[in-house]
Amino acid sequence: QMGPFPSTLLQWGLLLHLPLALSSVMASSRGIQSSRHFPAAFRVRSSPFQRQRSGMTNGFRGVAPARSSDMEYAVIRFKVPGVDEEKLPLYLGAAGLTALAVNHLTSGDDIADAQLKSEILGSIMGVFCILLPSLAKGLDTSSREAPPLPGTEQLFQISQEFPQESAIEAAWASASLLLNTNANRILLVRNDGEVFLARGFFKNAANYATKPQGSLLNDLSKDFRGYESPKVTKLCKEGGFLQSRAELDLAGISSGLSVADAQTAVIAPIGAWGSLWALSDTTYALSRKKDRNWISNLARKLSHFLSPDFKKGGLSQKQLISTSDETDGLIQQNPGLVRAIPLFSGLLGLGALFANRFLSAEPPTEHVTQADLAAFPLATTLTLTGLIWSDAIKAREPTPVNLEGDSTPVLKVHESVSDNNVGAELKWAWEALDAATRCKSLVILTKNNQTLLQAGLARTDASIKDAASPKTGPIMQRAIATDKGSYIANLQLNSGRGEFSFLPEMTQGVLTKPIGNEAVMILGTDTVRGFTPVDQAWVSSVSEKLSVTLGYR
Repeated sequence: QMGPFPSTLLQWGLLLHLPLALSSVMASSRGIQSSRHFPAAFRVRSSPFQRQRSGMTNGFRGVAPARSSDMEYAVIRFKVPGVDEEKLPLYLGAAGLTALAVNHLTSGDDIADAQLKSEILGSIMGVFCILLPSLAKGLDTSSREAPPLPGTEQLFQISQEFPQESAIEAAWASASLLLNTNANRILLVRNDGEVFLARGFFKNAANYATKPQGSLLNDLSKDFRGYESPKVTKLCKEGGFLQSRAELDLAGISSGLSVADAQTAVIAPIGAWGSLWALSDTTYALSRKKDRNWISNLARKLSHFLSPDFKKGGLSQKQLISTSDETDGLIQQNPGLVRAIPLFSGLLGLGALFANRFLSAEPPTEHVTQADLAAFPLATTLTLTGLIWSDAIKAREPTPVNLEGDSTPVLKVHESVSDNNVGAELKWAWEALDAATRCKSLVILTKNNQTLLQAGLARTDASIKDAASPKTGPIMQRAIATDKGSYIANLQLNSGRGEFSFLPEMTQGVLTKPIGNEAVMILGTDTVRGFTPVDQAWVSSVSEKLSVTLGYR
């Protein structure tokens, strides 16, 4: 029988094992989202933008990255049947606080100082345990799954005032964002509050089936004209990221058909014309900067067609504003400090509990032991979480390799398309991929070995065959013939590396993607496993758009 104090090493070992048994599985953080499959009705019927995507490879053959750069933080996971893994620290914290409260209330009037100290320590650690799931959400910059809310249905309406060319661009941009990010709704809003495009999941969608075409746009326009807050006006002109419902309310966006249930919003200006709104019904769903980068890039692309200020200048690199310098929340501004909190508080709590136990002048009573037993699992939970969050056991990301030794930056567009919208779109494709992925080289070749675009770093060694004039090899030809991309995650270990002699010699990975049945995109990266599944999805979207622009359907 165990007395008021576990006096043997075996008893202390069993006590230590209790939380360890609960945390038998410590999994890494959530990965990036799995492929999003939308019904055919969600897409433009008979559209060239429709595609079938299976698994995380998004239409690519080869080995997908086992661990992408989007997986920045690990979260301790507990496996208990029927219990939400992510919230179990919260449940443990609540149970510990309850046990401490019951023990205190049943102790009578004569409460030992050692018991009070243990209860105070346990209460502090219990609060930290309750906060762990919220801290984990703030640290996890990977995009969260954002399923549509119950009672919502898919709608797509676009203004008849859009010219055909602008309508095609807007339809492709909205479809790509809904497929490749966790946005639930996409809106294009002119500066006067007029909504020109609405696509995604809306409530009361069935009511609009019997209403005239454009009724949804009219109702949304009424909502946006009612947002007269200076903050909303500033967001439309300058863009912004509202990552929680509280921030939406503070901005004065608290009601309306599109934003009433929204928890996250990214607003990107479309030149002087208006703004692109990406809305999600899940908090932090668009927290990954890569997603916001693509939203910004597509808004800039649309500005070429919608904003007079951008039509003359085309799509230049200066117009692509990266969101990497956006201001995030306090948690994401100080990730190192936040990650250290559980480990520091857990170890400090364990040390304080042992010191209180062994250095106390009075012999421990039964209630002192019960307070220690309630506080000890809380300290161990914090310690285990801190270890998982620490860099000591976090998988290291591959180190980028310098590719400039035998290469030089180039931007060459074939003379046949250099002076029209096709050339501008080819340049935009390179600039967008350069800004939002680890793409360092991009080559677009036709099956007849015509180089439509060569951008980024290109090999300059004249002694290397095909270095100056890229040609398609077996891998690229197979991609065109089968309409399937190929991803070589580690090019240096692949026997086909000689086929890409026009890329820098130290190129670490290569991704090929066909453009219709006439051309192929070749992307090189400076990092092993440098293209994440989300990157591959966006490459698929860009290639499909280029196939339409080039007429390679």
